[in-house]
Amino acid sequence: MSLSPFWRGAVLGLCWMTLWSQKPAAADEKTEIEKVIDEAIAQNAELAAERETIQALQARVPQAGALEDPRLGFGVTNLPVKNPAFNTEEMTGKEISINQMVPFPGKLSLMKKAEKEALASAKAMLEDKTNEIRYEVEETYFELYRVDKAIEVLQKNRGLLNAMAEVTQARYAVGDESGADVFRAQTMATELESELLAMEQERQSLGARLNQLLNRPIDTPFTAAYDFSRTPLPAKPQTDQIETAPRLEAMGQEVEKAKTELRVAKREYWPDFDFGLSYMQRDEIKNDPMSGSDLFAGSVMINIPLWAHWRQSRKVEEMAAEKRSMEHHYHHIRNELLYEVEETFRTLERQDRQLSLFEQSLLPQTQATYESAYFSYQTEQADFFSTIEALKTLLETELAFYELESNYQITHARLNWIVGMKEEQP
Repeated sequence: MSLSPFWRGAVLGLCWMTLWSQKPAAADEKTEIEKVIDEAIAQNAELAAERETIQALQARVPQAGALEDPRLGFGVTNLPVKNPAFNTEEMTGKEISINQMVPFPGKLSLMKKAEKEALASAKAMLEDKTNEIRYEVEETYFELYRVDKAIEVLQKNRGLLNAMAEVTQARYAVGDESGADVFRAQTMATELESELLAMEQERQSLGARLNQLLNRPIDTPFTAAYDFSRTPLPAKPQTDQIETAPRLEAMGQEVEKAKTELRVAKREYWPDFDFGLSYMQRDEIKNDPMSGSDLFAGSVMINIPLWAHWRQSRKVEEMAAEKRSMEHHYHHIRNELLYEVEETFRTLERQDRQLSLFEQSLLPQTQATYESAYFSYQTEQADFFSTIEALKTLLETELAFYELESNYQITHARLNWIVGMKEEQP
């Protein structure tokens, strides 16, 4: 029975709406490591301190461009000593004055500009610190992945060893196996237990480190699902990407701040202005030709850079040296970043090729070697020593693989921190 065109359209429309409504949920779903990183960025105490520092620097910007507070004065002028009255001398009066210091034009705007550049540098450093915290979280997370996988491998191999030990003891009971092989199996079992204890202790330390980064109680348990996919090998970062790295951008702002402060120092050769206004109230005095009229006065004072050779000139030398120092720091950090990017990317390339070797050759080969040796041992076609060596090789290969996989993810995260890129999880 076929559906009518109306019902076919209704069914297709319903299916499309269902798929459309489900797609955003899948797109918004985050992996475990992304959620942990988001929590670290929101809760980390060091980042919180950096944000408060930026708030403090933001408050400095308007301060730097503001005039000093005016000065208000009250006084008495020409009051006689013998007869301290206000109506005996013509020039006796009560005076109120106000003064305002005004820096030479351009000084305040330059000082404000320097504070803005300090703020921009702090914001770039916050971005770099955020990337560093993101890297440290990923590093700890993937170290936990390595340890948990190592525990899993050790427990699995302990089971394989126990199975071999049962076969060995059965043979030893009937005289087909030497006592040395039994002791060798027991020794390896003890070594595996020792490795498991070490791994469990390391996991506790890594869990405490992650809690510290997340600003959680230090003993908060952390159970990971490890739902990540291995990050593909990225393209090599270009020089223009490195030029925009937050760490380099922060130092670039420090260079600009030093240049501005040098300009401020050169402006100190020019005088500042002190404007004053005063008003004197006079009492009426008999026979006073001015009939007690009040008086008004104004003044302008400037400072003379008489000691410029010891003060202003030395300040200019200081700021010029500071500017050159910041420029050298900038070039040092740039060269350091270029080197770190080159070194880290080459390491990442090597680890990527090694992972391919493990997955395509080493892991299948060691697994097949052990299975063949164990089968031969069960059928008495191989001795205990060759079988136990095959098991040890399988154990070492699996542990090396998970360590390499962990290191690959950590190296990729470090590359993103150096360049200033946010980790993208597939």
